[in-house]
Amino acid sequence: MLQKLSTPTIEYGQSLLGLHLISLLIGYTVAGWLLSLYQAPALIWLGTQAVTVHLAWRGKSAIALAITWVVGVVWIGTLARAYPPSLRFNFQLLVIALFFIWLLGIILAFGVAFAKQPIQATGLKNTQAFWFLVTLAFSGLAVGRILDMMVIR
Repeated sequence: MLQKLSTPTIEYGQSLLGLHLISLLIGYTVAGWLLSLYQAPALIWLGTQAVTVHLAWRGKSAIALAITWVVGVVWIGTLARAYPPSLRFNFQLLVIALFFIWLLGIILAFGVAFAKQPIQATGLKNTQAFWFLVTLAFSGLAVGRILDMMVIR
């Protein structure tokens, strides 16, 4: 007579997990492409990777650090006027581009922070979910860098 009711949140998270992970991969690919396109120094690459690792391990509790990192990178890029030399930006286009870069960073931070729990719901342990997220993010960054290197300037 009584049926066991499942939590809609878990079912919803599992049904969209594939889309969520593909979105993260695409987002990190775009981030890697942008970092390469803007010729970000190694410190920015390493910092981005370190923040991603921390975010993948700690989850939601690391969102503040990730947002601080994203804002810092965008501000550094703005102050240094590190726009791609191959492209000619007018000021308004530069502001719009920086806004979308900031927005991408924030979305990726939340995406990684909230991906670990649905991944663990598939049966992976905490450490396995962590390594899965780190591998996904680093693969996206690498693909983005390779894509930028393949573009003829």
